[in-house]
Amino acid sequence: MWKLSTLFHFLFGVVFASNSIAQGQDCGDLLKPDITSIQSSDHVRLSYLHSMTKEAFDKASHSAGLEGNILVDAVPLKLLGSYSDFRERLQKESDILRYDYNRERSLWYYTTRVPNERSEAFLDCVNGSNLRMRIADRTNDARLALKIAWTAPAGSAKTTAVVDFSQSSNIRQLPSRSAATFSDHASKTLVFQRLNPKVDMLIVANTGLFTATFRDPAPLLQSKLRPVCQVVLNVTLDDHNGSGSPYRLKVSVGPNQVFDARLAGRVPHGRPYGGPFVNWSDLPITATIDIGQPAPAITLALLDTPGGPDGDWLGLNAVSIVCPGRTARRELRDEFDYGPGKVPIRVIRGGKTSVVDLSWKE
Repeated sequence: MWKLSTLFHFLFGVVFASNSIAQGQDCGDLLKPDITSIQSSDHVRLSYLHSMTKEAFDKASHSAGLEGNILVDAVPLKLLGSYSDFRERLQKESDILRYDYNRERSLWYYTTRVPNERSEAFLDCVNGSNLRMRIADRTNDARLALKIAWTAPAGSAKTTAVVDFSQSSNIRQLPSRSAATFSDHASKTLVFQRLNPKVDMLIVANTGLFTATFRDPAPLLQSKLRPVCQVVLNVTLDDHNGSGSPYRLKVSVGPNQVFDARLAGRVPHGRPYGGPFVNWSDLPITATIDIGQPAPAITLALLDTPGGPDGDWLGLNAVSIVCPGRTARRELRDEFDYGPGKVPIRVIRGGKTSVVDLSWKE
């Protein structure tokens, strides 16, 4: 019969051999897509896409489920012809949105922003299962609660572990020795706070036999993905007399109202009388726009016109959206209505609403 020490060394070797094999795999392929998180955040969507290998892409692009509808540069995965096309479009969108995480940081960003079960297999592949760390709670990007569980190796006489966190970085305060002491099959929830909000928080737990790593990437600035943009309306009022008061314009970008004001002093009446007008004027409006999504529709409503829907109106010549890295513009001549002198322009009549659809320029 084997001696107990021989059995321990055998089992100890098996544990480390299995961990070495696991760490030699591409653990990123074990991440499961969480469609809800991916669709609600460009940060999570891009981090997931940057984690994809060719094998993962082939599986996702041929999926009959929702995974095939994940957008890359506004195109669903299932409509992309090849992995090289996917990578090219992903890089293009990443450049536009200034997403600068490499694959490793993308893997960890995705891991820390989706439900635990979506990243469990990945974490076990990276760290093994004897020392496990999972997110218990996230108050904000600066504070993270981890549930840490310890299971002693099979055959080991040492059933208590004091976890050493000294190799961790950018953490305001490390757990005390008592908080870091674990008995076999025990778990604790420990709180870690980011010291520098702009730097990754790296949590390294070391029992002497096993090391588990949990990286919490510094958050991308929301302004990178939702920058402040300019919506520019090239407009003029009708050629009636008056100051433009009480004409009132409401403008929405997508579902968000961004402008509600009277036009006196902002937009002139069209001249010459009877047209065609030569005094079109730009009305700039500031708006925060998600440039990772298709260009939003612009909705305009003209209110408080004394002449009613038949008498007073606003002429709309062109609409532009100007964002860092992306623009959209639509000329509105030859559309819908006739202005003075029978020149085709889009007209928004008093009490009416008009919607302008745009597309980002490639």
